[in-house]
Amino acid sequence: MAGLDHKKIIEKFILDRNLGEFDPLSLSTHLLTNAFELAFTTYNNPVLSKEVKAIAVHNLLINTVTSLEVFFKHMIIQIKNWDVEGYKTLLSDKITLSEAFDLFHNNQVTREYLIAHYHKFQNFDTIGGIFSKLIGNKDFYKEVERHRVDLIDYKGERRNYIFMEIYPDWRELISNIYQARNAFVHEIEYHAYIKNRLVDVLGCTLTFMLVITNYLESKYDSKPTVDSNRIRK
Repeated sequence: MAGLDHKKIIEKFILDRNLGEFDPLSLSTHLLTNAFELAFTTYNNPVLSKEVKAIAVHNLLINTVTSLEVFFKHMIIQIKNWDVEGYKTLLSDKITLSEAFDLFHNNQVTREYLIAHYHKFQNFDTIGGIFSKLIGNKDFYKEVERHRVDLIDYKGERRNYIFMEIYPDWRELISNIYQARNAFVHEIEYHAYIKNRLVDVLGCTLTFMLVITNYLESKYDSKPTVDSNRIRK
């Protein structure tokens, strides 16, 4: 990890769009890049032990999954015209009277809020399944990886890409983040593979969120923004 210029990855991630502080993409990008800055600073500190550095790397995985979770939840909440059958399927679970009481004290409860609140976003396949239902039973990840979007490359030149062209192994990279995070949290297992590809993980995750945002905005003619009063941890 030492010597890898992660700042170039962050600098590359320049969007010629007006991102607000609580735009889902902007909010999650801030969370993610701050987590990477902390992890790289810790890892490259010569005074700290290998054990501390290993924990820093795996804490980064936790923070990366958290950033993605924030992103996915707020994208769901802010788009108001998902597929009708998708709503029905994802809202078919029963809840307790106590949960219903708590929910309806919040006068801003929406179908989107309920889906984001009651479904889990810490598993790669589960997230794909939720969004596939929301977009009308299409394969969400296939839609995303084939989506064409403008990006600025390392030379500052704007180019038009398909996501698969930039990161052909994106599924392996992103899914391994979740696997390594869950193994660390639940079983205290360390994954050297992730440590050796952290710069790729950063670039791929940022691009992943950008492509999803662009895909959903173009599909639903919407530019989501996050209501700061409704951000939940």
